[in-house]
Amino acid sequence: MPVPGLLVVEAPMGEGKTKAALAAAEVLAARFGLDGVFVAMPTQATSDPMYEQVLSWVRSFDPELESEVGLLHGKRRFNPRWRGIWEGSAVDGSDGCTGDVGDEYGAIDEDDEFGMVAPCCGVADRDGPPRWFLGSKRGLLTGFAVGTVDHLLYAATRTRHVMLRFAGLAGKVVIVDEVHAADVYMRQFLEEALRWLGQAGVPVVLLSATLPPQQRQSLVDAYISGATGRADVSEVVPVPAGYPCVTAAYAVDERPVVETSTRATAPWRAAFPMELAWLPDVTVDGAVVADAARQAVAGGGVALVIVNQVERAQRIYRTLLDRGFDGEVHLLHGRLCTAHRAERTERCLQRLGPGAGVGVRHGWWWWPPSSLNSRSTSTRMC
Repeated sequence: MPVPGLLVVEAPMGEGKTKAALAAAEVLAARFGLDGVFVAMPTQATSDPMYEQVLSWVRSFDPELESEVGLLHGKRRFNPRWRGIWEGSAVDGSDGCTGDVGDEYGAIDEDDEFGMVAPCCGVADRDGPPRWFLGSKRGLLTGFAVGTVDHLLYAATRTRHVMLRFAGLAGKVVIVDEVHAADVYMRQFLEEALRWLGQAGVPVVLLSATLPPQQRQSLVDAYISGATGRADVSEVVPVPAGYPCVTAAYAVDERPVVETSTRATAPWRAAFPMELAWLPDVTVDGAVVADAARQAVAGGGVALVIVNQVERAQRIYRTLLDRGFDGEVHLLHGRLCTAHRAERTERCLQRLGPGAGVGVRHGWWWWPPSSLNSRSTSTRMC
């Protein structure tokens, strides 16, 4: 692209979209003189693993910048990597400080209720960025940041100090992962944000595995409207030649240009068979689901059971324990205490992420969709 623009990358899960986006960010930043990256994720649960990936990526070209990667969501204080970088030894109290520096860890308004957060002892000497960036509405001003998508949406709303949030996006490459996860309400704010970013000449990379053509069209139109300075632009997006695919949109001399993959790109991984079956279950305790899961790993393995209610997940979990299942069982949902939820999430990532399965006979993880909601009230049952 000769000018900053929009890239829409569509590929299956695990195909490498994130690494492709970070590689594109390096190219775009070098080409257009940009000095930072913001990666927007749909939830807090997905922001933490992405934070680790961005840390590794930054370390690959400048290890000193690793300590200047911000994590922006309301429960970041429970991320051990974040605490190690931003709070240093104060985390374990080795310097006489408990690490309790007040409630400056909010998702959007990071200050405490009265704006009187007292700094922790010695925090000015930590290796992380200045703690000024932890203040209300300032998180996006860090050079590199990973956070929930609401930070991007708030940067395009008529709210107080919105110029401070948007200033944190100007001069960066913005990456939005799982862009298809935005519902109808969120999509209106996302399109407005893309319009503002297009007008400001900020490159944007959108990632998705299942992006409907109509949604791709509306996102491209929003960015092009800002880049051309015209309202209600409708530039037809060519149909991609195949899947995975990439679509590029930008404006040259106020003339919109939309390009897409002209040839199919073969996935780098071989396809593998999937088996789908219908399992009717109307029992209160989920006994049918529990029995089916036990049978699935009778000879060893890992089973993931996803249900849409916290209470149902709890009952299935209890049914497994009551019936004497001798494997490893984990329960994860949005009503856990924040610290417990962070600990269990980390444990699940270790067992389900890269390099998982070594020395593990079989295990269980229960994730109701509400546990992935970045706005869920996860402390009510402490």
